[in-house]
Amino acid sequence: MKLPEQLETLLNGQPFSEETAGLSAETVRIYPDSVLKAEPVSQKAADHVRMLRWMHGKLPVPEVLCCESDTDNQYLLMSRIHGERACAPRYMEQPELQVRLLAEALQMLWNTDAADCPLVYSLDDMLARAEERVAQFQVDTSDPDIYGEDGFYSPAKLLQWLRVHRPEPDPALSHGDFCLPNLLFSGDSLAGMIDLGDACVFDRWYDIALCWQSMYRNFNGYYGGAVYSGWDPLRLFRALGMEPDWNRIRFYILLDSLF
Repeated sequence: MKLPEQLETLLNGQPFSEETAGLSAETVRIYPDSVLKAEPVSQKAADHVRMLRWMHGKLPVPEVLCCESDTDNQYLLMSRIHGERACAPRYMEQPELQVRLLAEALQMLWNTDAADCPLVYSLDDMLARAEERVAQFQVDTSDPDIYGEDGFYSPAKLLQWLRVHRPEPDPALSHGDFCLPNLLFSGDSLAGMIDLGDACVFDRWYDIALCWQSMYRNFNGYYGGAVYSGWDPLRLFRALGMEPDWNRIRFYILLDSLF
């Protein structure tokens, strides 16, 4: 990968490991103290940079060190947050510690003054974005828990259901993809939050739903890993001091499946 000259100078031949992040068009290089993300130029990529710069100093998120673009790609160099993912075995085996740190991260987001946040999405905005993906046949329909004999006939039918059953949002700053791999812990403390490309002001129940689903799936070996004992569907809500709203949780898990 050919990097812009300024980035080559900053990185100065440091060793790195490389991984593909989600889509083959996105590449991530992990350096000793920084992370480089290269992806096609887009509004979403630009918004990621805006949100990181806005969140820096307010929350434990990567600092933007440099951002360059060429005709095709955006190259974002960020500080590296050192820590283990929330789904690492040591935290899966200590569910009370894990959920305490997850709840701490959620409360940090919700307690952040987002009055001047550069990105604010309504439920109408999110449903419109989902409709675009449905129209362009970009939705993964392989999940048997959502589609099939006992599920929805198609993404279009699911979208129709979402429009009818929409909840009243409870706005707050949202991570946008609050799943266990995107929270980093160090010992018994929160080290930071990563993969904030979808961060915005939205409904706090969106993050709750994705967190709950991620915990459930990681405890039950959904991704092909180990199965852990001690899964408690109410543990997250006790840590947050909230009552679960299963209708909202189901709604946002289904909405997220369209992205």
